[in-house]
Amino acid sequence: MDIGQRILQARLDAGLSQRQLAGESITRNMLSAIEHGKARPSLETLLHLSKVLDRPVGYFLGEDPLQVKGFPQLEIARAAFDRGEYRQCLDVLAEVPEGDVLGRERDLLQALAVLGLAEQALTDGREPYARKLLEEPVGEDCPYFAEPLQRKLTMLRCRAGLSTQIPEEDSLILRSREALKENRFADAVRYLNAVDHRDEEWHYLMGEALFGQQDYRQAADHYTKAEPAMGKSLRRRLQLCYAELKDFEKAYYYATME
Repeated sequence: MDIGQRILQARLDAGLSQRQLAGESITRNMLSAIEHGKARPSLETLLHLSKVLDRPVGYFLGEDPLQVKGFPQLEIARAAFDRGEYRQCLDVLAEVPEGDVLGRERDLLQALAVLGLAEQALTDGREPYARKLLEEPVGEDCPYFAEPLQRKLTMLRCRAGLSTQIPEEDSLILRSREALKENRFADAVRYLNAVDHRDEEWHYLMGEALFGQQDYRQAADHYTKAEPAMGKSLRRRLQLCYAELKDFEKAYYYATME
C-alpha cells in the first residue's frame, strides 16, 4: 500500500470527506491527487493529515517515523525555528540528510533560518556576521523558495551592504525602516503608502509607524495582520495598543498568551 492509499484508507476509516480532511491547509483537488498517487505530499501536508486523522506520520510512510532517517532532527529544527532560535535550527538541520521525503523541507527551513539569523544580526548591529551569512547561496535552488522570500533575501543583502540592486518598492521599505529608526514616523507612513506589495513585513512596519504616531487602533489592526508571520514578537505591542485603547480584555489576552 503506497502513501496515497494509506491516506485514503485512513480518511475512510475516520468517516471524513476530502473537503473535511483538506481543511484550510490544502485544496481538495490536491488531496485527491495525493490519494490517487498523482502527487506526493510535503512534510507539512503529512503533518496536517496525521493530526486530523490521528495517525503518526510514520503510518503514511509505511514505517515508524523514528526510523525515517532525519525525521526526528527535522522536528527538533522546526521547533527551534518556531522559537526564533535560528542558530540551533541550522545546527540541527546539518544532521538531516538529503532525500525525497525530507530534502525540500530541510532546504526551505534552512533558508528561512539563515534569513532569520541574518535579520537578527542586522537588528543587533552585527553587520559583518550578517554579511558572512548572506554571501553564501541562500535557498535559490529550493523549489519552495518563492518570490516573497527572494525579495526578503535581496533586501537583507542590501541592508548588509552586499548589493545595491534593489527594486523601487523594496527601496521604499528600506527607507521606511531608516525613518522608523530616526523616529520619523510620518515619513515612514508616507514611504509605506507608496508600496503596492503589502505582506506581513509591510503590516508590521506600518504598525510600528502608526504606534509611533499614537494611532493605536490602526496600529493594532496592522500588527494583527503581521502576527501570523511574526508571532510572539508582536504580542507585547498588541497588549500595549489595547491597553491604550482601554480594551483591557484584549490587553489581558495578549499579556497571558504563551
